[in-house]
Amino acid sequence: MKDTIAPALREQLTEVKKDCQERWAAFDRYRKENEESLKKGDKDIHEEASRRHSAYAEKAQEAKVIEKQLTEAKRWEDGDVAAGLDDSPIERPSKRIWTPGQRLVESEAYKELLSSGELRRKSAGAGDFRWKAGEVSNREEFKALITGASETSAGAMVENDRLAGLVGLLLRPIVVRDLVTVGDTDSDLVEWVQENVFTNAAAETAEATAVSGTTGTKPESALTFAVVQSNVRTIAHWIPATKRALQDAGQLRTLVDQRLEDGIRLRLDAQMIAGDGAGENLRGILNTSGIQTQDGTGMPAVEAILRAITKIRLAFMEPTAALVHPNDFMAMRLATNANGDYFFGPPNIAGPVTAWGLPLIVSTVIAENTALVGKWNEAMLWVREGVTISASDSHSDFFVRNMVAVLGEGRFAFGVPRPAAFASVTNI
Repeated sequence: MKDTIAPALREQLTEVKKDCQERWAAFDRYRKENEESLKKGDKDIHEEASRRHSAYAEKAQEAKVIEKQLTEAKRWEDGDVAAGLDDSPIERPSKRIWTPGQRLVESEAYKELLSSGELRRKSAGAGDFRWKAGEVSNREEFKALITGASETSAGAMVENDRLAGLVGLLLRPIVVRDLVTVGDTDSDLVEWVQENVFTNAAAETAEATAVSGTTGTKPESALTFAVVQSNVRTIAHWIPATKRALQDAGQLRTLVDQRLEDGIRLRLDAQMIAGDGAGENLRGILNTSGIQTQDGTGMPAVEAILRAITKIRLAFMEPTAALVHPNDFMAMRLATNANGDYFFGPPNIAGPVTAWGLPLIVSTVIAENTALVGKWNEAMLWVREGVTISASDSHSDFFVRNMVAVLGEGRFAFGVPRPAAFASVTNI
């Protein structure tokens, strides 16, 4: 029977591979023919492409199973398993499991040892006994060690698949840093003179009619100024690591890129929006004195946003974007009229997301039920020191444990010289 196992499997494998190639060709052809529709997100086209790819993947998996069966069958036909077991690849596992110990005691070398009488000798001195048992488990068997005791314990023989690399946590995208104006400072304190009030008394003035009195007096206008300061603040955090990680350039690069720098940028983004200015906090836009406000109670969110846009325009500035929370954007996007039509258009509409012609930036950096409309380049971020990395083993007992503390920090100041360029929209 064993002489017919491998040829039958080879024939089956050839047919399955041929079918697999045909299914892949059908999928690839369909994908190329409908490339534009797939890019536009056509639901029906995407579902059909997924169905064709699933059909290919199913047949490819079947081919892998047959290839594995063929490898085992060839081992049995080539005599690569110990004698004494049933030649049938179907019946053999349920009758007997061939273990290294079993192979040892049934080997010719062990049988020769028993018949030689060496184990019964009482006069053997130390070091007199030598016996080479031979191979009881080859390298391939060590790679896939069988630990199941019977056919029903297949779970013990299932190997885990390990994906390459690391599946890290997803972080909030950085958005505010790309909206505001960024500059440099070489000081620990940034100051600017801000004009608070301009009283314009300019008026038509008649010519003086007498050498004394008040006729012909020109009206006096007024200006008030204030010096505004923004302190440079340090944003920092550290991560423990081993010295071996520092020696590995790849690990160190990942540590810095994925967590230390991202953590600082995320905190800076949040501070520029909602920092309260207390202690070592920066003062964010929402807590800056002089920004405008619009209460959205009792009106659609998009209407409140337009009213905020108008307030900024009345301050002689043109807003550049509105920042909204994902949940608030979802509520706006799902709003419909009496006929059930979406105000923002059908779900498959393409293009950037806008409201009243203004780009909507959707991010969790701003709290829910609040939006922030503004001319964003009127907000200023000053960088005193970019993100720097340092490491030391002087923390706690790190020296005796070959551990190091990897520290990342940056120094920044932030301010809004023209507060009227922004309007917060509440209760949306």
